[in-house]
Amino acid sequence: MRTMLTVHPLPAFDDNYIWLVEQQGQAVVVDPGQAPQVSGFLADHGLTLAAALVTHRHSDHTGGV
Repeated sequence: MRTMLTVHPLPAFDDNYIWLVEQQGQAVVVDPGQAPQVSGFLADHGLTLAAALVTHRHSDHTGGV
């Protein structure tokens, strides 16, 4: 059985995105620079945050952790 992943770009700051990967009610966020975008999307779509991937320590990538 194949399980599909869905990738959502969440606009952040003025010129960036937070990437959210969804599968079977679980979500992983990549570089969550702003928390409200992530928490709002999770609540609106009934998803549970399973993990966050931070690629480096700049605040625009870690601010929402």
